[in-house]
Amino acid sequence: MCNLKKLLLIFSIIFYCKSSNATLLKYLSIETLIKESYSIIIGEVVNKYSELNSTLSKIVTIVQIRIEQSYGNNRLKGEVKILTLGGSLGDISLKIPGEANYNIGERVLVFLEKKNGYFLTMGMAQGKFSLIKDEESNEDIAVRDLTGIPLLFPTQNSIKYKGIEKFTLSYLKKKIKEIFEEKK
Repeated sequence: MCNLKKLLLIFSIIFYCKSSNATLLKYLSIETLIKESYSIIIGEVVNKYSELNSTLSKIVTIVQIRIEQSYGNNRLKGEVKILTLGGSLGDISLKIPGEANYNIGERVLVFLEKKNGYFLTMGMAQGKFSLIKDEESNEDIAVRDLTGIPLLFPTQNSIKYKGIEKFTLSYLKKKIKEIFEEKK
């Protein structure tokens, strides 16, 4: 019976990957992420684990983040669990191109969306920034890694690759404040 479940899981994964359109993402600017996110958090990844989703058709990873700061109209406190597509269960792995990847102990800035009761990283990898301390200035740098992800720029009617983008955390906090003051 165990082999039948593995075979069914592998078939589901292959079918999902062939029918998935997650390899081409619409580019989300910083402004778009701020305006359209459910909530924006800064925190530390304290746990992550993979499991089968509720229909047993996909591997998902649950990322638990301890919140340090929260911004936006829906300010969150304590800890939040984010669902990402893909992960590893035993000797079976599923990687979704363009999905955000989190590491335990990592400090992050995350733009969240909420769908069907789950928190997701908005725009997949586009909504996740790793926070790294600059040794010279001692300032937090927010790094967004979009390496290898084809991004659709609808206004330019083109597909481009962005690579790694870096911003100071103070710049992003200022943009968040400006945009939310505009909304008032």
